[in-house]
Amino acid sequence: MIIYTNTREKLSNERRSVRLYSAPNIQTFQRLILNTVWDEIYHFGDVNDAYEVYECKLNACFNARFPLVKVSRGCAHDKRWITSGIKVCIKKEK
Repeated sequence: MIIYTNTREKLSNERRSVRLYSAPNIQTFQRLILNTVWDEIYHFGDVNDAYEVYECKLNACFNARFPLVKVSRGCAHDKRWITSGIKVCIKKEK
């Protein structure tokens, strides 16, 4: 989280967090979903209670395979609009 004052001065230098959606993580997530026991959802009389349990199980699988990770210090200051070609040119000039 970056906190700005009226003078646009950074007070906190925390790095942002991202989720890594790599192929192995996606495959493991799919396996987790397939192996999850969903039977208890069908036994609720109230739809809202069933949805809460469903959402809780789904979020548990999602957070287990796609945890929030901090962006590396080198990438934390990257600007998305700077292409790899521009980065190569910048490195050559230094």
